[in-house]
Amino acid sequence: MKKIISKVLPILLCVSMVLTSLVVLASCSGNKDTDTQKEDLTYLVEDGVAKYALVRSDKASKKVIDLAVELRKSINEKFGCDVTLDTDWVKPGEEVPADTFEILLGDTNRAESAEVKATLEKNSWAIHNKGNKVVICATDEAMLSIAVDWFIENYVTAAKAEKSLGIPKDMATNEGFGDALPISINGMSSYQIAYTNGNANIKYFASLIQKHVKMNGSAPNVVSDHSTSGDNIISVAVDSSLAANEYKIVVDGAKVNVRGADENALYYAVNYFLEYGVKVDETVVSLSKDYQLSGKLENYTSTKWELGIPAFDHSNIARSYNVGPGLENDKNADTITDTRLHLLSNVTKQNCDDYGKKLESFGFKNVYNATTDENTLTGYRLGEAYVYIHYVPRQNVARVIWDKSSNCEVSDFEYTAQGDGTTTFYQYSLDYTNAELNYSGGGINCGMLYIIKLADNSLILVDSGHNNQSKDESLQGICDFLYEITGTNRKDQLNIKFWYFTHPDGDHNELTIRLFNYMKSHGYKTPHVETLAHAYPSARAMGKTDGSYEMIELMNAYFPDINFIRLHTGMVINIGEVKFEVISCIENFVGTNGNIPDGYKTNDVSTVVRFSFDGMSVLMQGDQGAGTTKEKYLLDMYSKEYIKSDVMQLAHHGFNNTVDMFFACKPTYALLSNSMPNMNASVK
Repeated sequence: MKKIISKVLPILLCVSMVLTSLVVLASCSGNKDTDTQKEDLTYLVEDGVAKYALVRSDKASKKVIDLAVELRKSINEKFGCDVTLDTDWVKPGEEVPADTFEILLGDTNRAESAEVKATLEKNSWAIHNKGNKVVICATDEAMLSIAVDWFIENYVTAAKAEKSLGIPKDMATNEGFGDALPISINGMSSYQIAYTNGNANIKYFASLIQKHVKMNGSAPNVVSDHSTSGDNIISVAVDSSLAANEYKIVVDGAKVNVRGADENALYYAVNYFLEYGVKVDETVVSLSKDYQLSGKLENYTSTKWELGIPAFDHSNIARSYNVGPGLENDKNADTITDTRLHLLSNVTKQNCDDYGKKLESFGFKNVYNATTDENTLTGYRLGEAYVYIHYVPRQNVARVIWDKSSNCEVSDFEYTAQGDGTTTFYQYSLDYTNAELNYSGGGINCGMLYIIKLADNSLILVDSGHNNQSKDESLQGICDFLYEITGTNRKDQLNIKFWYFTHPDGDHNELTIRLFNYMKSHGYKTPHVETLAHAYPSARAMGKTDGSYEMIELMNAYFPDINFIRLHTGMVINIGEVKFEVISCIENFVGTNGNIPDGYKTNDVSTVVRFSFDGMSVLMQGDQGAGTTKEKYLLDMYSKEYIKSDVMQLAHHGFNNTVDMFFACKPTYALLSNSMPNMNASVK
């Protein structure tokens, strides 16, 4: 169980400044053997010998068992002893032993545990020295976690004596949150987040709260309101008794009621609550017991506006378009996290600035700004709601993008690489076997894998190959190459900072699954993938291969907390020493009729990006569609000076003749993800 120990007391003090209702019920400074006379101490460990056993309830939950194991381990490692870990079970008919020396953790059947717990006020914990019993207890498991952390930090870790652990004989420490509501501590929570049974949208709103308060991989459970129990509930619901457009949040004891007159009002209330009501620190998620919010969504929507965010006040608004999901599988149906956009024509920069001010008036914060040539991309966030405005002055258009797919901001994974290595760009040669090896199972004349090794030996990857390029010999070759260029020992883990996929065709993602499975079966550690990025279209619009779903399912399975960023045209991301620019994606194909042109496939809407580092730029086209119409949408957005790049990846493995792009780019070098025999065969 991963927990942060050194942060607990500073966080408590920080929360006390934010939540005026936080009180310290009583305190006792951390004892070190040099601070107190020996006769005033009770020794739990003396000269390397454990004098006290650690006892937890025979019916303890896994969380309490984990805390007991952690406490025992910390004492044993610090003092070189062997503390006995036991339960409070006694034989029927026998008395609980009163003459044994025990550290009682949590709710045990010993009288001392009940006696100390009776001194606790709401949301608090205590550590008392009671004769031959040391009691560590709390009002709930989350508070017990803080008590254990506090004891370890102030008495185990801070002890000056090498072989002895002493605590004051009169120790009676009570601390807590008073009347504040700690929703989660170190990821441990006694709360549930309840939604209206059977309503998928309300369940999604509840999941936004869960995502926002997630810590150490844990968060309160999202449950149907028919299966809730206890008082510690965050209840999310549409309330028909409210006036039109009204929203309201009221704290009633330990229960938090989040309400909206309709789903738009509720969605807004949830995100405003997360942004301004919930306090999230490194170890504590809390809420003031007096928190209240109420209001109405005035001027929030318009007749043409179809997104659940404030409306852009303009007359030329195309109907909304679903540009696709993120980490969800939309094979059989659209998902609640699909990203949608409105295209607005005849728009000025002032119109976009005014809309940004409107978003801010509703509590949204400006969290992202980027410029590509003359174009601007501005990002806003409220709680877990993300809105981007992409403005293209050459076309007098703007795209308002309601990004429900991304689970992070760009700033969450941007970083500056630390290391004295070089940044190197590689085009990896896959098995293009149509004209070469011809092994059983067929060959393939496409697929591509590009690799950037950063100065700190972490990696950026672009796409991967096809299943037919995933022979064991080929997969072993990729492993050997990645470990060689990063200088990583085979027993260690590769670090992939950023993995970007151009489009969802199988020859660009299927090898990913085969590579991970191969590494697992051949003694390698699964590579760590920090951030996954793509702009995959909706399956309802143009379909996808099964490989794209398998790749996303694999990433979800291996990395449940992975950063996912849905790419938007105009994004500029700094990854190590590499500048990553999104030149175009599917969003740019949506026309004034709210549709993508008939006949366009996944290749045609590949995300086009540029990597720049060390004074060199590489334009990556993926499988971008060829022809004047398909290239014109992109070239019309930029000046020729901006598109120009040193290196250009030829679109669609050399099969798509993107002549206009080539002459605009004017590259010194061209990259071909194919073999010469395949290309010669295609020319014939």
